[in-house]
Amino acid sequence: MPRQTQPKVTFYIDKNNRNKKGFAPIKANITVNYKNTTKIIDHILPSDWNPKQQRVRPPRPGKTNGHDLINTTLEILVKDFEEFTRRCRMNKIELTPAIAKKFLNGERSLTEKAFWMAYDEYLASKQVEPKTKQNYTLYYNKLSEFEKETGYYIDYPTIDAIFFEKYRHYILTEKGLGWNTFATAIKKLKFFMNWSLKQKYHSEKGFKEFSATEKEPTIIFLTMDELSTLYHHDFNNKRLNQVRDKFCFGCFTGLAFSDLDSLTREHINNGTLTKLRHKTKIPLDIELALPALEIMKRYQDKYKALPKISHQRFNDYIKECCEKAGIKTPTVYKDFSKGITTEKISPKYQLVGSHTARKTFISNFYHNTKDVNLTKKNAGITQDKTLRRYMGSDKNMEKEAMNKAFGNI
Repeated sequence: MPRQTQPKVTFYIDKNNRNKKGFAPIKANITVNYKNTTKIIDHILPSDWNPKQQRVRPPRPGKTNGHDLINTTLEILVKDFEEFTRRCRMNKIELTPAIAKKFLNGERSLTEKAFWMAYDEYLASKQVEPKTKQNYTLYYNKLSEFEKETGYYIDYPTIDAIFFEKYRHYILTEKGLGWNTFATAIKKLKFFMNWSLKQKYHSEKGFKEFSATEKEPTIIFLTMDELSTLYHHDFNNKRLNQVRDKFCFGCFTGLAFSDLDSLTREHINNGTLTKLRHKTKIPLDIELALPALEIMKRYQDKYKALPKISHQRFNDYIKECCEKAGIKTPTVYKDFSKGITTEKISPKYQLVGSHTARKTFISNFYHNTKDVNLTKKNAGITQDKTLRRYMGSDKNMEKEAMNKAFGNI
C-alpha cells in the first residue's frame, strides 16, 4: 500500500489570474502524494491578502472587503477537512488526489465505510449456498491479491479505467488465466460496487462502463457411442469403476456434481428421481433410464446413492477413466488465454470434467427427443439461453441434420 501522507488545506491568491476589476482568486490547495488539487473559494484585491496567515486582512477604515465572511468560510473548510481526514484514518481509507478533489467539490460523505470493510459486509449479507459464497470469496481474494502484488491501491475512486486495464493485465498476463476468469471477476466486482452504491458508501459510477462479456466456450460432451463405451468398460479397479458410475449417472440424468454428491436413496422412488437442484432450488422430477437404475443397484446397501469422492479427485480420475476407455478423439476447442481466442486440439479425455456429464445428458437427450421443454424440465433449466450453454453437437449429429434438411432434394 502506498505511503499515507498527512495533507492539510492551504490558501493562496493567484495574482496571475486577476479579473478586470483587479480581484485575484483565493484558492484552496490540498497536496496529496506530491499532486496539487485546487479550488477557487472567492476573489479579493491582492493588497487585502495576508500570505503569512493565509487570510483576508481587515479593511481600511471606511472600506469593506468581506473579510469576516471569507475568513469564516476558510476556517470552516479547514475544520471540515480535519474531520474528513480523521474519518479516513478511522476507516483505513488512504486519501488520494481523486478523493481530495471530491472533498473540495463538496462531497463530504465520500466513502463513509472503507472499501474492504464494506466488501466484508457485502459477503456476509449474501444469503446463498456455501459453494456460491465460496465462489464470491474466491474473487474477493483475487482482488485482494492484485492489490498486494501490484501495489495498486483499491478504493471506490480508484475503481476506474486505469484499474480495469491493470486488473486485466494482471489476470490474463501475469497470472495466465483465461478471459472468462477476468470477465467473472469484473462481474463480481460490479455486483459489489452497485450494492455499496445503494448503501451510500460511495458515489462512484465509472465502474458501470466496465465491459467484459464472457465468451462462449466449446461444449465438450460424450457422444452416445463414447458414453456406451465408458459405461460398459470394466477398469478392474474399484475407485475408477466408482468414478465411472458416478459420472455416467450424471450423463443419464443431467445432475450436476453437487446434486450427485447429495443424492440419497430417499430421492428415488419407483424409478423416479425427485429433489431440488442444489444450486437453483428448482424442483427436479426425472424418470430414470435403465442404465441409471442399474447403477443404483450396485450401491443399494448404501444411504448415499453414489460413492463419495472429492470434486478435484473426481476430475482427475474421470480423465483417467476416459483415457483407459479409449475416448481419445482429437477435439477442437477454443482457448481464451490472455484474452485472445485461439483454436487448439487435444484428445477428448483431456477435456472431460465433472460438468461434462451434464452437457452429455442435455446434448444427447435433446438430439434424440427434439423436445426443448422436456430437456429443460429434466435439466432444471428455465431459460433457453442457459440451455444453449450446455447443448453441443458432433459430426454425426450435424450430418444427420443436413441430410434431413436437404437429403430428399
